[in-house]
Amino acid sequence: MLTKQDLKAIGNLIDDRLDKKLEEKLETKLEEKLETKLEPIRTEIKVIKAHNIRVEYKLDKMELKFDKNLKKWKSELFNKIDPVLNRVTKAEEENVILKAREEERAIYKNKFNDHDKRIQKLENQVFA
Repeated sequence: MLTKQDLKAIGNLIDDRLDKKLEEKLETKLEEKLETKLEPIRTEIKVIKAHNIRVEYKLDKMELKFDKNLKKWKSELFNKIDPVLNRVTKAEEENVILKAREEERAIYKNKFNDHDKRIQKLENQVFA
């Protein structure tokens, strides 16, 4: 026959085993539920990653195209600006030369004006 202590030990042993079994079942149920909830999220993450890869590829293509067009436009711009810049440079050089000539002429003009005045004075004195 079993004593109270024996019954108590058997009860404790059964409780421990039941607790372990319940914990295992709870853990597997939680893992299953978690897995079913996580699966759509994982799928969504894969879709987003694939989309990001496509976007990055398109951005890289656009960047290369932009660089190519930028070089082309830059070249065209410089080709159009060069003749204009050459004309401006030549015009500035010509302006410097023309100013120097005008200054020389002004100097000579003043000298000739003085001669004209002297000649007029002499003519006035001689013919007066």
